[in-house]
Amino acid sequence: MTPKQIFNLQTSSNQELLEAIGVSEAELNSVVLQCYRAFASVSPLHPKGYSGTSGWADGTQAIRAILLPKSWKPTNPKGQPRVVSPGGRYAITVSSGDVNTGNPNQTPQTKNAKGAQTSKSVAFNSRQGDLFRSEASSTVELPSRDDEQMLWILLYYVDLAGEEIRYELSCPIAIGDNGKVDGWSARIIMPAIRLGTPDPFGAPDPEQNLDIPVIPKL
Repeated sequence: MTPKQIFNLQTSSNQELLEAIGVSEAELNSVVLQCYRAFASVSPLHPKGYSGTSGWADGTQAIRAILLPKSWKPTNPKGQPRVVSPGGRYAITVSSGDVNTGNPNQTPQTKNAKGAQTSKSVAFNSRQGDLFRSEASSTVELPSRDDEQMLWILLYYVDLAGEEIRYELSCPIAIGDNGKVDGWSARIIMPAIRLGTPDPFGAPDPEQNLDIPVIPKL
């Protein structure tokens, strides 16, 4: 599905779109770097596939820690960890994406299938209409009053070959038969982060090239 609106975060007007939601590029940058640090810290001795789980879990902790001082609140509806804006209008959850993440010419999917809460939020989002009145405007149309928030997904992809992390804050409106989110009403695409970039909030980079012995099974 082709997204209705794609915003490349290169102009002040698009910076204002993030501000209207209540987050900043620096905050999301720090969250994604925390995802990468956790991803990169996983050793060959960890269970297979743990790098993705570790990145997602630490990214969730990071976005909550960063936004709680701004009166956002952590919630876990039906087991989905998210953080909710003051007033309860918006929610953000963290998810790894596929190789198309951060590419304005391709439509990304979440890396893994999602559950019932994401499906509920996608249905809610799809009823909200256009999120932004125009690309040049920083005004966000508010969702209707409901016990559900408009969900945004902080989607990230670690491209080891390209030595960068691509990420975007996007609003899901469709889920494929495989259970993965594959349609978006708006995508706010951030500039890619080069691996080794310092965290704007000062957290250390992961140690690189660790020489960890692999113990064979007995």
